[in-house]
Amino acid sequence: MNEEKKYTFDDLFEKKEQEKIEITKHKFSFKQGLLTIVVYYFVTILLVNLVGLIFYFIPQTSVPISQTSELVDYVKNHDSIGYATHLELDKINNLDGIATVPLDDTYVLILTRDLFSHDAFDGLTSEEITTNVFESESFVLKDRPLKRLVYSDNSEFFTAYDIDISNTDTKIIKSSHALNLLGSNLLNTVMYLMLLVGIGYLSITILKKDWKLLDKKPTKLISMSVIGLGIMFIANLVSSVLASGLSEIFNYTAETSTNQAAIIQMLKSPYMIFMVINAVIFAPIVEELVFRKAFFSIIKNKWVALVVSSLMFSLIHIISEPTIGGFIVNLVIYGGSGVGFGYIYLSHKENIYSTIIVHALWNLMTVLLTLIPGLLMIII
Repeated sequence: MNEEKKYTFDDLFEKKEQEKIEITKHKFSFKQGLLTIVVYYFVTILLVNLVGLIFYFIPQTSVPISQTSELVDYVKNHDSIGYATHLELDKINNLDGIATVPLDDTYVLILTRDLFSHDAFDGLTSEEITTNVFESESFVLKDRPLKRLVYSDNSEFFTAYDIDISNTDTKIIKSSHALNLLGSNLLNTVMYLMLLVGIGYLSITILKKDWKLLDKKPTKLISMSVIGLGIMFIANLVSSVLASGLSEIFNYTAETSTNQAAIIQMLKSPYMIFMVINAVIFAPIVEELVFRKAFFSIIKNKWVALVVSSLMFSLIHIISEPTIGGFIVNLVIYGGSGVGFGYIYLSHKENIYSTIIVHALWNLMTVLLTLIPGLLMIII
């Protein structure tokens, strides 16, 4: 008859120590982890911009941006006021976030919608309005000073209204070029391919070790995926509630972050296949190797690593936010996702495949919900 084995405190301690040793075996060395992070930021900040400059000069991957479009975009994101012709303004597709004040049959003032006030212009002629806006020492609405925007060539407008801006603090708006949807999708793909080559080379040994340690039984993988998605739902729910409160504090009304809006636009373009591959395959591999494996390898305290990695994960997704309110609100939203992925990583003995798989499924679900808006109602 077999006797039931009794575990002592020492046995449990030895088991914990053995788990720590197993986890340590599939961590980066400090040098590898740091180099992985450096490669990531070197590619995403420097190399990708150099490649982007090449795409700007290729007609098939770029599009010219008019001065009026640049002015409208600036007004949407900054407390400011400028002008345009009705003809040029009619060419702009999205005028959300701006208010207009017609001056005559040719010109119209453009200002930040949240600061628009009829009282500021009631009873004034067009000449009085333009003089008040552009010649005064400062122009203030609702106790907030507005930046005065002008074009590089203002002769016709200022001659028409006899305005002198030589002593006025103004910002000059110029035309530019931007990547079109094909260019944006191609640039993202090139960026991830460069990252996969660089980071993949540094991570090949770790990836092999984690693959051997991963429990690949279908039931285990399914269980890991379902629980992981559940954790992500909870993390995003909590961060969304916090972000909602911060939106009220910072008077931030945008429904999506700049990063998310760009992703949605690319997903709904004819070149969506690039975005799908990037979001579902490339991004989970690269981001998890950097923000989980590398950061948790170089920072010894796992809870400090969780906070730092989540913060850095969030920052890389909100770097293009133009307003303080948008920056803070979306920092919390993306930070919640970072915490969710970090917790999944820790709860699976820091096996990178746990978060790669959940990250890929989470992004896939986001892609499907974007492409098929009614899918959420079907799921519920």
